[in-house]
Order: sequence, then C-alpha cells, then structure tokens
Amino acid sequence: MTKKFALFLAAFCLVSVMAMPVSAQSFRLKANIPFAFMVGGKSMPAGEYAVDRRLTDRPAGPLSFTNEAGGGGFALPVLIGGGATVTHNQPELIFHHYGDRYFLYQVWDGYSPAGFQMQPSRDERKAAKENAAIQPENAVILAMR
Repeated sequence: MTKKFALFLAAFCLVSVMAMPVSAQSFRLKANIPFAFMVGGKSMPAGEYAVDRRLTDRPAGPLSFTNEAGGGGFALPVLIGGGATVTHNQPELIFHHYGDRYFLYQVWDGYSPAGFQMQPSRDERKAAKENAAIQPENAVILAMR
C-alpha cells in the first residue's frame, strides 16, 4: 500500500508541475489599443495587437509586436523588471501619456513578478522634456492571454 501511495504521490506532483504555466519568460498577449501610440521609435495606429515573448536564454530578450489588422510587426528589445511597487496579476500594457501622445512603457504578462520595460525612445524623451513640469499620466490597457 505504501509503495502505491508513493507512486501516486510522485505522479500527482509531476502532473501538477507540468500543469503550471511555463516560466513567464514565454507568453502571448492580445490587446485592443484604442489610440495611436509609439513604441521603439515607431508610430503605431490604434487597433488589435499581439505581443509575443518567446523563451530564450537571455533574460531581456525581445518582445514581438504584431498589428492583427495586417499592419506588420517588429521585434523590440526590452529591459527586465518593470520596477513596480504593486503586483500585476493580469496582463497589462502601460503607456506614458503626454498631451495627445502615448508611448508604450511596460508590458506585464500577469504571471511574473517583474514586467518588461521599454527603453524610452528619442520622441518620448523629447515629450518628457517638453512637459518637464508635469508627471506623465499612465494609461493602462488590459490584455488577454
């Protein structure tokens, strides 16, 4: 009886581990972004986007952005660690908002404790400098896995 129980317990543990989400290194998100925005120095129209991160051996591997309406896509290097003081339990895209311009700032997959932070583009640094007297607003878009 003990041998059967040990075998059952080992099988249960194995299945439990396999059922857990793969390390948050790899994910695919979809989000409907209702405004035009900039990311990595590129202007993107409003629309439905897929954001992919494939498992790599580099902790700060690229994120891939694809416009679901057929507008093409590109890969963007990111920094690991979104520097959040709160836990993000759901996938989110966070944008810095200066006046009428939006810049993708962070991507959170909803699994890992650290988000993926974009390097500020030249355009975002310029917008921040022009609006130095005010703190940028954050616009949060919820995404789906």
